Order: sequence, then structure tokens, then C-alpha cells
Amino acid sequence: MRRRFTAFLIDYIIIVGYGMVLGLLSPLLSPLFMGNAFTAHLSSFFILTLPVYLYFSIFEASPFQTTLGKRAAKLRVAGSVNTGVSLSRSLVRSMIKFLPWEMAHFAVWRFFLPTDLPELVIIMVAYAANGAALVYLIVPFLNHDRKFIHDWASGTRVAVKERN
Repeated sequence: MRRRFTAFLIDYIIIVGYGMVLGLLSPLLSPLFMGNAFTAHLSSFFILTLPVYLYFSIFEASPFQTTLGKRAAKLRVAGSVNTGVSLSRSLVRSMIKFLPWEMAHFAVWRFFLPTDLPELVIIMVAYAANGAALVYLIVPFLNHDRKFIHDWASGTRVAVKERN
């Protein structure tokens, strides 16, 4: 678990760095976020979520089977028979991994910008995102293999990288 946490921190630093670059571009990007909640959410998906999603999916489906963080922690993403994972399996894995994050984005944009959705629906989505994130964090401690939900659902696992 310590290695996975280290990998997470390194990958998160990369994501924050990307976010900082976007921050520098904010004068150019801010008009995309000033309209309605749907447009802002769609813009944030294409500018932030999709690149992060593709970072994880493409790197973990590569011959190296790692993100930069996992590589530094000497971990790799493997299929159930210790093989690499296909891009489609990696895309599913990442989609499930980032579902609570995207649910939270959905709610946040609708809290701050005009929307036709009832406030109760937005609050329920926000609670569901937080609940899902909590479940995602607890599940590895409740099973012998220490698998996260996205590993179970995609038929993958995180393994220690053998020496080359």
C-alpha cells in the first residue's frame, strides 16, 4: 500500500503541475467557464479531466504498464494472468477510477452557475461523489488482495514491477 500511495503522490504532483499550467492560461480559458453549468462542465471535462484520464489510460496500457508515479514506485498495472492490459481495459479502469471526481465536477459547476436542475439533485450527486470516494478508499482494506474497485471492475491488479 505504501508504494501505491507513493505512486499516487507522484502522479498527483504531475496533475497539479498540469493544473498550474492551466492556471497560467486562465485569462484565455476563463470565457469557457462563464456561461452556464453545462458549458463550464463540458469545458472542464475536455481541458482537465480528459487529459488526466488519457494520461492514466495510455500510460497503463503501454508496454511499460505504468504511469510515471507507478514507474517511480516500481509498480505496474497487470491483467489477471500477469500480462499487460489492453487500451480498452485501461480506459474502463480509469473511467471507474475517476467517476467520483467527475461526479464532483458535475455538482460543483451546478452549485456555482445557473442550471435548471433542482438543488436537491445537485446535493444528492455531491453526496454520492463523496460517498463513492470514501468507499473507493475503504475497499482495499477490506479484501485480501488490497484491490481497489477500479481493479476489480476492470480485471486488473497493481503488481510490483520485476527487474528488467
